[in-house]
Amino acid sequence: MTTDPYTLGNVRVPLDLGRSVSLDLSPREALNLAISAVIAVTSSVRDTGYDLTDHLDAITEDLAHAATAFGRNRAPNLETWHPDAYRTQTLPQPDVDKDCDGYSVGVIITDPQDRILMIERVNAPAGIAPPAGHIDEHGTAEDTARAEVCEETGLTITSLDLLGRWRRSNVCRRRHLASGPGHDWTVYTAQATGTLTAQPDETRNPRWYTRDELQDLAYRTVSYAYGLMSDAEFAAAPGLEPVWADFLYTAGRIQLLPGDLSMINKLACRSPYHLSEEGHQ
Repeated sequence: MTTDPYTLGNVRVPLDLGRSVSLDLSPREALNLAISAVIAVTSSVRDTGYDLTDHLDAITEDLAHAATAFGRNRAPNLETWHPDAYRTQTLPQPDVDKDCDGYSVGVIITDPQDRILMIERVNAPAGIAPPAGHIDEHGTAEDTARAEVCEETGLTITSLDLLGRWRRSNVCRRRHLASGPGHDWTVYTAQATGTLTAQPDETRNPRWYTRDELQDLAYRTVSYAYGLMSDAEFAAAPGLEPVWADFLYTAGRIQLLPGDLSMINKLACRSPYHLSEEGHQ
């Protein structure tokens, strides 16, 4: 797997941001790339004691406001989070008549070849991801992990280890809590046995992915986050489901620049119903 040059759609960018690069970018693409660079610099100097982080944070905020003018649906504002966010009546109603419980569980399953089991989501938000779901009536997070893996893939978990717990503001198709959208995530690593089978109403194309294949999916989601492909293009040939980029990065399964992770996380905060209001240009 190669990490240099870095690919954003058809734009190839060296990972060494200290090198001078000439790119043919639109104003929005240039702004988003600038944000990525500033965030990378901020991350590298935040713990050095230099009094630069406040200035860099201010630059990032100004650039983000400018980028939002070119694509407001990628900004994590309340009105773009979810249908009827805080009773604004600005977006269409959800097509799922169910409340979000605010808790999600995901399972990173590996096989003896160190490949990861991934499935493609049938419903919004689009993307390819490990098995996951709300806790709902499953009981505990561990109970949910076992149930969701069986429901979505037909496999039975044989070992389960906690990777971590995080709060994420990702939006699902359900009506969000009064406090706003988002989920408390519990993510496990696991091994499983059985025969792979898809759940047609929720998942398709379950299969094992190598590290290089996962990295290609991650790059595709980066391109989508920067607006280098349309919603229709991403839905037709999706990359990683946005919320999973951070988890797989934490697990050491993919490599991404800090600024690119930030852009993907903003994408995960966007309402999956935004297409009815304004397309991802």
